[in-house]
Amino acid sequence: MSKDTAEKRKVGAVLLFLGSASAYFAICRPLVLAEAGAPSVLTSRLVIALSPLLIGYGATYVLFPGFVENHLGGYPKDGPSSPSTTLGWLFVIAIIALGVVLAFWVQTRLNARGYGLRF
Repeated sequence: MSKDTAEKRKVGAVLLFLGSASAYFAICRPLVLAEAGAPSVLTSRLVIALSPLLIGYGATYVLFPGFVENHLGGYPKDGPSSPSTTLGWLFVIAIIALGVVLAFWVQTRLNARGYGLRF
């Protein structure tokens, strides 16, 4: 494994960790608290919507670091990254769409429990 590949995997691991932590605190924990009947629940639709993006890019960097640079767009190292590709934009748009759908699903679940969240 080259030094560059190892560096990309480290970045991917950090993104994966941040995405998982944000998904836990913005999605899982509020839903569990709502099920338990907590007096109030706090979450953020932006964090919910961005969690899948962080997890998706993090997992892709960890598992396929060369694929990200070659097919999804660059990796900023010592200057500007390589230009994003059509596949890269489709990847980002699909994951953000998933995040938006997930945010509305969480809102619906919490509203059903009587927490009255509005986005």
